[in-house]
Amino acid sequence: CSKYHVPATPREELVLDTFLFWLGQTSGRDYLAKFAEYRDRLSKNAWEAYKKRNKIRLEQRRMLFSS
Repeated sequence: CSKYHVPATPREELVLDTFLFWLGQTSGRDYLAKFAEYRDRLSKNAWEAYKKRNKIRLEQRRMLFSS
């Protein structure tokens, strides 16, 4: 167990969104490395909940980028 196990909360989601926005200002490789590192700090449940909440938003972003 890592010491980063935390419940998935709206605040955590905000932190993740802020983190992802900040990473978006960096290069793709840095983004992936830092994102993986950050994701690994979340508990599995928190990560799954985050993915579920963001599925629609991620799909919308994907449509924006692909158009």
